[in-house]
Amino acid sequence: MTTIQVSAPTLQTSSSSSPLIATIFPKLAELMAIDKSSSVAVEQRLDRKDSTTAQTAAVERAHRQEASSLLWDSESQKYYLIHPSLLDDGSPAAFPIEVSLNAGTPQEIKVLAPNSDNNAPLLELSFDTLHLDIHVEA
Repeated sequence: MTTIQVSAPTLQTSSSSSPLIATIFPKLAELMAIDKSSSVAVEQRLDRKDSTTAQTAAVERAHRQEASSLLWDSESQKYYLIHPSLLDDGSPAAFPIEVSLNAGTPQEIKVLAPNSDNNAPLLELSFDTLHLDIHVEA
């Protein structure tokens, strides 16, 4: 199993004006940005203030490139995961997420292929069977 540590997720309640539920930023991306900017600061002999400014800018850049957004679409009643590096015609591709956690039905989470006509799942996590199925053909 692969676990990716995230850096302090930002959670909020979605509303009609903002569907954002969470921002997910990999901790490794943050650490790499800090490390790289620290190396540059040493090479350029920046003072502490300029070094801190460079680190902050590097983390902000990494955040724009690596952070995913979890959104709630009240119209379709679905969650969507959006990552900026997965562009579709210049805009981020949205991965629909189906959550079924009601008693009496199979309890599972499905991440669907973006813009798929047949809603083909990329992966399915079943809480009933404790299986994670990854569909490479999707």
